Order: sequence, then C-alpha cells, then structure tokens
Amino acid sequence: MKKIIKRTIWILMFLFLVEGAIAVNNVYVNPANQTVDNSFEISIDINATDKIFSADITLLFNKSILNGFSIIEGDFLKKDGAATSIATSDIDNANGEISFAITRYENQTGVNGTGTICKIVFSLKNKGDSFLNLDAELIEASYSPPVSVPSTTINGSVTVISQLYNLTLTDGWNLFSLPIRPVENVSIDPLYSYVDGSYKKLDNVAGFIGFWTNTTGDIVIEGIGINNTIFNLKKDWNLINYPSSTENNISYVLGNVSDDYSAVFAYENNEWKSFNPHRAYALNTLDKMKPGLGYWIKLNDDVEWWFDGAFRKN
Repeated sequence: MKKIIKRTIWILMFLFLVEGAIAVNNVYVNPANQTVDNSFEISIDINATDKIFSADITLLFNKSILNGFSIIEGDFLKKDGAATSIATSDIDNANGEISFAITRYENQTGVNGTGTICKIVFSLKNKGDSFLNLDAELIEASYSPPVSVPSTTINGSVTVISQLYNLTLTDGWNLFSLPIRPVENVSIDPLYSYVDGSYKKLDNVAGFIGFWTNTTGDIVIEGIGINNTIFNLKKDWNLINYPSSTENNISYVLGNVSDDYSAVFAYENNEWKSFNPHRAYALNTLDKMKPGLGYWIKLNDDVEWWFDGAFRKN
C-alpha cells in the first residue's frame, strides 16, 4: 500500500513538473460577453509565457448581426519599444471574418507577459446574438522556418439589443432623419427624399438619408445605433441624415470633409437655417447639427464622410 502511495505521489509530481515546463499562451476576446445597443469595441488580448515574435489572428462573427468597422494595433508586440509590421488587416463583412497578422522586425527575440494584440470596432446591423470565435497562431522567433508555439484561444459573444427613439413631427413640412437604424419598416405618408439627383416618393423610412414629410405627431421607433458608418456623398447637393444621438457643432461633425463642402442647410420649425464655412461665423444662422433633423449639404467633389461615434476616421 505504501509503495502504491509513493508511486502515485511520484506520478503526480512528474505530471506537475511536465505541465509547468509547457508554456501556456492564452489568446482571448475581451470582454468575453457583453450586451450593446450601439457600436462597440473588443480587444484580442494575450497572456503569454513564450517569447512571442508574431501573431496571426482570425475572428469569425455573425454577419447578419454585426459589421466590422476598423482594426487598431495593440501594444503587446511593441511594448519593449520594438517596431512592428502589420502583414494583414482585413475586414470581410460579406463572410463575417476578420484577419489580422502582425510581427516584430527589429528584434530577433519576442516578448511575453500580457497585453493587447489588436482592438476591433464593430457597428450593428440587427438585434440578436453573435458569436466571436477566435483562432490564433503564435510564432516564437523570426527563424526560418518559423517556430509555432502552442496557444489556447477563448471565444466571446455579444448580444445586440434595440433602443427606442421618439420622432416628433410638427405642423407644416419637416426635414428629418433618424439617429438609429429601424429594426422594422417605418411607414410615413407622405414621405419624400432626394435620391440620385432627384426627388422620389418613398414608402418607408430606410437608409442613411434625410426625409421630407408634412405629417404631424410623435412616432416611437425601435432601432439600433448607427455609429461607425461610412457615408458615400456625391458632388453637388446631398440630403443627409445626422447619425449621432447628441448635438454637435457643424465644423466638428464635418471635420473629415472640411475642405470639401461649401454650404449646409436645415429646415426647422418652418424656417430655413444655413451654414457657410467661408462666411463670417456671426452671419451663419446654423451652427449645430441635431439628432432628428435632416440636412442639405453641398459638396465640391465626391467624398467619404466617416462617422465613428466621434466624426473622425481612426
């Protein structure tokens, strides 16, 4: 009996030593689970025992619920001051896949410990649940051929919920837009917008544009936030929506197209208001953009207007 006990103790000690000798490299989605009603960010974090020289990350998500918007390099591989090179940074929303590969190129050795490999910003397409399934390949050094080290990945998930927006339409004509994406059809009659260079009568409030109606009353609309969106605007006049839920100065909102527009108009309470960036500020009757209003903007050329929650491209 004593021999069996001794043998068991020796086996346990051996297994403990072997396990301790095997490096553990964990790569995980942070936060692992969250509930959101607007755009959100996750980190792909690492806790590494091995000296990591490069990392190749693939993240799968539910393409019917989420849209990948941007990928931002993390601090892990350059935390000792080494320069890094991004080999791949790709968002494939059609297939629900994000790829990111990064390597150190100044040092032959790697780094260990904790940190962030990259950050990923998502915008929302619909309410529901999405998996965040992670795959990672870690390389220990820049030798040829590369030496891959074992790693454990921990997946995540996100639940997208809706929010309610109260649209108030006053007497007379209203030039309005929605700071949310409706989850169901919103019918308003009559409803007009300016699409492809001409006015068109519409059946439902849909798309990131401004609308005209002379309907009066309050309409409660269920939708999801539309932060992190790229608006492709055309030369000349565009009837746009204002995607933010907070009021901001026009010069701030249109910061990334500041050299490309010459006039902005709003129609509020049966009165036209205007902003011209080349006119004395005191002569402008419009200085802020508000949620719920639509806006005419005149552009000098075709542009991409980025709205990432702060009206700035990352």
